[in-house]
Amino acid sequence: LLLCGLIHCHVRGVARRRPRGQPHDARTPQRRRHPPLRRDGVVGGPRASQVRRAARRAPEAGRFAALLTDSSLRVPGTRGRVFAIGDCACVEGAQLPPTASVAEQQAAYLTHCFNQHYCAFDPSTDADLPPPGPVRPAASPVSLAFFLDYLFTPTPAFRYVERGSLASLGSRAGVMDGSKSELALPSVTGWAAIVAWRGAYWTKQLSWSNMLLIPMFWFKSAVLGRDISRF
Repeated sequence: LLLCGLIHCHVRGVARRRPRGQPHDARTPQRRRHPPLRRDGVVGGPRASQVRRAARRAPEAGRFAALLTDSSLRVPGTRGRVFAIGDCACVEGAQLPPTASVAEQQAAYLTHCFNQHYCAFDPSTDADLPPPGPVRPAASPVSLAFFLDYLFTPTPAFRYVERGSLASLGSRAGVMDGSKSELALPSVTGWAAIVAWRGAYWTKQLSWSNMLLIPMFWFKSAVLGRDISRF
């Protein structure tokens, strides 16, 4: 599947915050380890540049360099063992916007693939990684509304669901555009939009401490104003 050089184990699944691995032992063949690559911003590191030059360039990306992937987010020519997501990748035959919403849904798709389908694959063999089974799209914009995912049929290929757009404009105002949403969301402005924006932001925190602290800071800012002093 993936041989992770940073944790020295086979990746067997993906938990909420970390991958689940199987450590090497005497019965596990020691093969060449391939560390995961991460690309931030507009310029990739030297290792990412090597991968980009070796892989096929996606014509859908236009003037931007992007790795071409199949419908399962796998880079062609890598026996199905290399994946690319986000705005540094482009799904063949699909026109996806380079937004965080796409990357988030792709990450949720791969998480399900690792936990439900790829975990049974033996990475010590030279066989190609088979395509995954059906995966339900991550349609819900917030974790508490997970039931929205069941409005869509599971498919083996990655399926992007347009959720709509949210923006905070400052001064306790915002905009929510649901005109293109596949979830039949309304388009609102003002207080309703900022409540929706903050609600989505709050539910995406990874720790309970942040989920407690952030509303406290919002309350403090609303009552006492924002602190712009320097120390």
